[in-house]
Amino acid sequence: MQNSILTDCSYTFKPVQTATELLHIAALQHENQRRNLSQSERQQYGFISADYNFDVLIQMHMAEPSLISKSNDQLIAYCLAFPPHLLKKIPALQYMSRILNQVDYQGMPLSMFHYLFVGQVCIAKEFRGQGIFDDLYSIYKTAYSSRYDMAVTAIPKENLRSMRAHQRVGFQEICTFDHSFDPWSLVLCDWR
Repeated sequence: MQNSILTDCSYTFKPVQTATELLHIAALQHENQRRNLSQSERQQYGFISADYNFDVLIQMHMAEPSLISKSNDQLIAYCLAFPPHLLKKIPALQYMSRILNQVDYQGMPLSMFHYLFVGQVCIAKEFRGQGIFDDLYSIYKTAYSSRYDMAVTAIPKENLRSMRAHQRVGFQEICTFDHSFDPWSLVLCDWR
């Protein structure tokens, strides 16, 4: 993957390259955690559900570098790349591995496909609504579609903003499931 994939007039999109960038991902993740936002903020802006610690972010990065967007030197967005074999190694995500192993897509077990799990996508609040989400996923597809058949992720049903954004860039719901008493959608974007 190239060091700098795309430069817009005010944003740069590139793979994560430093531990500092991973720390900035962790900080942006923390700011947008469901538990750190009011109900009205969650409805208006969406939210992040998973809380990946620095060690998990390093494991992800070593397997597949995540993509980030920067404005000047400030990290303003990220899209985490999470190869499925890592799901089994992280206790908090082992449930997701089990769900993915039970799902069929186009009459075949999802596990028969070579897919990349999107750990999460987050855009800094002040940069939302500017097309960064769509650009980030477009670059994600360009970066990974030669090695993976599809991208898969899970979205809480309550997170309507995230669901609409994912549908806009080509994701479709393939099943629903409950986790921690909340209904979720498993969505997929077929890159083949």
